[in-house]
Amino acid sequence: MEGKAEINSPYYYSGIYNSSSRKVRFRSGCPVSGCKNSNSDILWYCNLNHHPLYLHDDAILSCDDSRGLYGNIFNWKFNCGEHDYKYASYQSVLGTLSILGHFTDYDFIEKIMIKIRQYS
Repeated sequence: MEGKAEINSPYYYSGIYNSSSRKVRFRSGCPVSGCKNSNSDILWYCNLNHHPLYLHDDAILSCDDSRGLYGNIFNWKFNCGEHDYKYASYQSVLGTLSILGHFTDYDFIEKIMIKIRQYS
């Protein structure tokens, strides 16, 4: 299953996200509160150009393209096909990270959870 995400001004930065953080391909359930796809395995893409979306261990999402859009997970809107673009909620993000746990290690998830608490 595929989902699309977008980020709008003034909440994004443009350029290459220079960080020492690790990143993984963003794959999770829909992080929108109340969505029936919260437990689905969704591979997320940037809305503008269908380039892959990556999640960094500092809870930053980045678009893998020449524009290099990035921002914290709560500044992105998500569309899994069940609703229009909507922002993620704190509780939904925590719940959807369980799917990501199948594709990365515990330390990565723990770092993300610490940052998510700071952003919310």
